[in-house]
Amino acid sequence: MSPEKQFPKINLYRNISITFIFLTVILLLAIFLFFYNQASIIIESEPQDMSLSFNVEVKASPTADEINEEDIVAGALIETEKTKEATFDVLSTKTASSEFVGKVKIVNNFTRNQPLLETTQLQADNGVIVRTSKQVVVPAGGYVIVDVYPKDPDNFTDIEPGQLTIIKLNASLQDNIYGVTEAVLTNELRDIHVLAESDINRAKDELTQQLTREISSELGLGEGEKLALQTVDYSVDQKVGAEIDSFKLKLTVSAKKLEIDNNQLVALIQKKIANFDTNGLTIESIDVTDLDYLILDESLIDSVLVKINYVVHAKLDENSPILAKSNFVGRSVGEVEDYLYGNDQIKDFKIQLSPYWSKSFPQNENKISIIIK
Repeated sequence: MSPEKQFPKINLYRNISITFIFLTVILLLAIFLFFYNQASIIIESEPQDMSLSFNVEVKASPTADEINEEDIVAGALIETEKTKEATFDVLSTKTASSEFVGKVKIVNNFTRNQPLLETTQLQADNGVIVRTSKQVVVPAGGYVIVDVYPKDPDNFTDIEPGQLTIIKLNASLQDNIYGVTEAVLTNELRDIHVLAESDINRAKDELTQQLTREISSELGLGEGEKLALQTVDYSVDQKVGAEIDSFKLKLTVSAKKLEIDNNQLVALIQKKIANFDTNGLTIESIDVTDLDYLILDESLIDSVLVKINYVVHAKLDENSPILAKSNFVGRSVGEVEDYLYGNDQIKDFKIQLSPYWSKSFPQNENKISIIIK
């Protein structure tokens, strides 16, 4: 047989062999992928919040039937009242010229009280004279602070800090009873402190916080336990608009603390959660130490009606329809990523395929693992 006739047969056999080998490799690869292709999705769930709001009767001595069949838990309302007084700085200011040029401290180092009339004259070293704005009694061994204004406003010049002589006081007393200015006395425009409502409100807030801490300590409240405070009364020793540097505030508050049997309340919240569709969700542990509540009625006999507001935290679990393995069978990595990114209950995720060069998920659900962090 001539070589020309033999070569086509050889080429044909070669092509068939190559094709057979190629198909065999493809088949083996498919078999390998079928048996060995695996995928894992590691999920970080975004916590879901479910708000509960319901009324509950807090009763001193409820029966077992009341606890089991009605929205009733054991507990009581503890009430107390407390008063506190403190001095606060005036922070509000205004720029003004005033008939008063400042304040003078009148010191009494003598052995008896010294009364001084309104308009008492005090003279500085430069000869300038100021008058007091009101009648005062300077206690022995003490002092008072009083506003002063110029005797001669048209010719008034600034008085530097220092000692002032009380002109009409007996000369034998002038070394022991005298005025002191600690800031320049001036009738020029200046910033002065003026008591405003904002100063009073700030003081009330600060004093309320102090009272809250004190009452919480007295009642033995733990961290996170709430105390309901209500202002009963307050008084201020100065009027709004007064040009002063400080003022006193007296505040009385009423405090109420709801004592509840936590175990019974947790059980009641669990009953309320049962009314929700929690399929595919894991409910996190219930913590009622930081409970949000509103007292609705205190007039009931031996009980209090309370509105409870509680937020239940839940996360996805392996039973969630969102994470059903059928959602991922045979899908490409890109399709799975788009699906997971589009779900707001999933905070983050990581996909792992084996072998690493695989581009799609297994056709067999048993080869897919869902892991929730």
